[in-house]
Amino acid sequence: MAHRCLTLFTVIVISCIYEAGGVVEVQKLPGWSPWSGWTSCSVTCGYGDSFRQAHWLDKDGQRVNETAREHMGCYIPKSCPVNGNWTIWSGWYWCSSVCGPGRQERYRYCVNPKPANGGLPCSGLANESRACEVQPCPTIPPSFRLSDCADEDFMCDSGLQCVPAAQRCDRTLHCHDGSDEVKCRYVRNQGAILHLSTRILCLILLSYIFVTT
Repeated sequence: MAHRCLTLFTVIVISCIYEAGGVVEVQKLPGWSPWSGWTSCSVTCGYGDSFRQAHWLDKDGQRVNETAREHMGCYIPKSCPVNGNWTIWSGWYWCSSVCGPGRQERYRYCVNPKPANGGLPCSGLANESRACEVQPCPTIPPSFRLSDCADEDFMCDSGLQCVPAAQRCDRTLHCHDGSDEVKCRYVRNQGAILHLSTRILCLILLSYIFVTT
């Protein structure tokens, strides 16, 4: 590459002549340098940005603090990694015990979005728990004797107490462990709470079908 400087009359015009591969470009100074090549894409996947730039050169061919830049969109045809992110916390679930100390939990899920294409999983816990107590459990009456239990009585889950069958699922705790109010079905009838077995419910349904047909 050869450089020649020409002087014309009393005005000095500096021209740099670049010769490469038989192509000659004349750079007038002061002025903008030739555009640089385009940079590589700003991302390694998906859509990004590329740019090229030129610099203002003084009469001596030195760069000054002025730069021109052109931008161009670019696309890398590759699926980008997607890092996982949590959903918001759920509400607190039911206490694990109907009476006395228990635990309740809440959850969140790593689906907002799910990790994909080698992205990072969510960090942290997916569930939290805390102590809870709906109400105190009743105590076993001092006069209670296990030998007094009848076959039709409801035996508490602990096996240490029984209560009359009529007190099963009446929405009042009688067992010292609260088990008489677990897995109950309630039907409201004129303000009263009735506990009905599956067999009775089926009979009522069949009777209704028979009457209406």
